[in-house]
Amino acid sequence: MYLSLNWVKKWLKLPKDLSPEQLALDFTMSTVEVEELIRQADALEDIVVGRIAEITQHPQADKLQVCQVEVGRPRPLQIVCGGANLAKDMLVAVALVGAKVRWHGQGEAIILEKAKI
Repeated sequence: MYLSLNWVKKWLKLPKDLSPEQLALDFTMSTVEVEELIRQADALEDIVVGRIAEITQHPQADKLQVCQVEVGRPRPLQIVCGGANLAKDMLVAVALVGAKVRWHGQGEAIILEKAKI
């Protein structure tokens, strides 16, 4: 069974300086064995929140759009996207070049690379 650390914190008053590793050891030594710790943030490296500043139709593809997305850099990123539900000023998850992602959350993770389309 998986337990969320945030869920445990709702039910128990834990010291602020208690690490997940120490909590796992404490659980193992007193209550139940903890088999592994999974840090969800590790799967989100190089994934940030962006704001769509502009959307235009892709000049050579009917089902694609070209988005200018602000991600806290001096210039917006130009991202080609097939999403039909996008809107200006929408906040979106952006996987930056170098991020490891799975196609629709399945299969082996691949590293995103910059590409010319």
